[in-house]
Amino acid sequence: MRPLILAALVAALCSGRAGADPSSWYITTGISPGWSDGKGHGFAHDVIREFQIQSGESVQLETFPLRRAIGLYLRKGTECLMGGDAPAMDAFRPMEGIYSLPFRRSGIVIYSLAGTPPVHSVEEARQLRLGLEAGFDFHRILDLLPGLSHEAAPAENQINKMLAGRIDAYVGLFPPSSDYGAQLSFDPNFMLMTWNDTLHCRAGEANEILVESFNKFVMSYQKSGALRRTFGKHFMPNAWVDPSTKKDN
Repeated sequence: MRPLILAALVAALCSGRAGADPSSWYITTGISPGWSDGKGHGFAHDVIREFQIQSGESVQLETFPLRRAIGLYLRKGTECLMGGDAPAMDAFRPMEGIYSLPFRRSGIVIYSLAGTPPVHSVEEARQLRLGLEAGFDFHRILDLLPGLSHEAAPAENQINKMLAGRIDAYVGLFPPSSDYGAQLSFDPNFMLMTWNDTLHCRAGEANEILVESFNKFVMSYQKSGALRRTFGKHFMPNAWVDPSTKKDN
């Protein structure tokens, strides 16, 4: 399963900060097209690098599997989660703590091939042969689309299936990566689920300081337009949604 956009921030008493420097943080994040390639490239890496520059925090970003990140957090093995916490999904649950300002809008949509009409409703989707992108817990989607294939596969595989005429469309993660997004058609006003990506930490003075610092960065980064430009490097620019104006559903 391709990890959804999720990170576990390991700090202080749990996995420790680097050395004795209280401003040094280890952040781990999932591998996902556009978000992180697992080799230091992607939206998450660019955002954290810029946060480090602007805030002066010492930060190290490492990739981490989604389910392990969730498990560590629930077992109190980590202090914070970054990105894709998706409280509306079965794999997650609303958690008490400190939430940062949102820095990206994510969701689950139905993609068809570019040049073909996008899917506008659940009723329309139920008439199609649908594939499923790997990378998220899809059980709640089955309530909406009971005929959905359970054979999850990466987005590139689903695109190849559409090109071969084996499926009509597929349920996938939003936003689409710039690596393949130009091949896809979707209705931005029709999403099966949506959520804001945030930095979420357990209550505590040290975590409050970290989130406050991250909030200042997000406000500055978004106001300057740099956040949207960074998004456009890794995802389809037309998929940008201002996260500050939207609520989860």
